[in-house]
This record gives sequence, structure tokens and C-alpha cells, in this order.
Amino acid sequence: EAAEPASRSADGLFRMPVQYVNRPDHTFRGYAGTIESGSVAVGDGIVNASAGTEAKIARIVTMDGDLASAGRDTPVTLVLDREIDVSRGDVLSSRPTPELASQLDAWIVWMDETRLYRGRAYELVLGTKSTIGTVTDIATRLDVDTLSEVPVRELALNEIGRATISLSHPVACERYDTNRALGGFVLVDRVTRNTVGA
Repeated sequence: EAAEPASRSADGLFRMPVQYVNRPDHTFRGYAGTIESGSVAVGDGIVNASAGTEAKIARIVTMDGDLASAGRDTPVTLVLDREIDVSRGDVLSSRPTPELASQLDAWIVWMDETRLYRGRAYELVLGTKSTIGTVTDIATRLDVDTLSEVPVRELALNEIGRATISLSHPVACERYDTNRALGGFVLVDRVTRNTVGA
């Protein structure tokens, strides 16, 4: 039986949101982050899921020195064999890449005294990416006693509801049951900076 490629290990496809672009001088450019799923090895091809550009892993740098391969939950700095456009918030991945979405349909738990209404804009943070999300629809609220969905137009403190959020910039994302890091997000009030939903 053939060995499973490093980018398709048992814990999923390789996914690493870029937290920091490390360029101390003209001789080094690395992309720092924590591997959220899968694994990667020197020589593997990767893709910037946001831009679709490809490169190969030249080095995997850690505080303890270079590694030949690295897996889930490992903080690394990846050095590529060529320069491609990668910024904080982008997702480096194996193929198939995460979906790029400009609209999200999601269950939201509301955590603020001020009710959630349609038309309100919040900072949406997904992985290391931050963008503006506007709530365009609130369809239902989950009745926690019966687990049935009740049609509503707003959510109150501690209510869970299904909502649609339109984004100012597309984000690389996946279903929560596939990848928690790329499937979960928080909503932040743009004035108070409080986390108001997730």
C-alpha cells in the first residue's frame, strides 16, 4: 500500500493561516504560523489559497532548528523556493484549497446585551484574517428546549441563530466540522472592540 502524502495525513489536508511575514533582511523571507491541519514536508507543493499562487517548501524553520517535516499544532516558519505574494491572514494549503467566500451562512451565538439586527457591520476574524462582515439576514433562532428552529429577525443575548454575513473581502474558509480553525470566527464590535458573537 502506498504511503499517504504528507499534505493529506489522517488529520486532514495541510492548512496554515499566516500570522506573520518574517523578512529580517534580503536573504530570508518566511511565513510564520501554526499548522492547523495536515502536515507538510520539504519539497511539498503549497498554494496561497487567497491568490492561487503556488510554490514548494524549501525549508521548515522552527525555534529548535530546521525540520524535514511538520504536522498539526506545530508553530513553523515556511521558506518557499520562490517568492509569491503572501500576507498576514492568507492561508497556505495543499490542494484542494479551502473555498474563498464573500458570504457566510453560519450558526452564531450572540454574546452582547445589544441585540443583533440585520444591517449591522462588525469586524469578522477568521483564523488570522480580519475583514468587515455585515449581517444581511437572520433566519432562525434555535429553541434550546426543543432544538427546533424558530423564525426570527434578531438575536438577543445568549441566543443561537442562523445568519448570513456578507464580507468586504473574501476569506479562505471550510466547514466547521472539517476544520475548526477555518470554520469558526468571532464578531467584534467596531466601536467598543468587544467580542459580541461567534
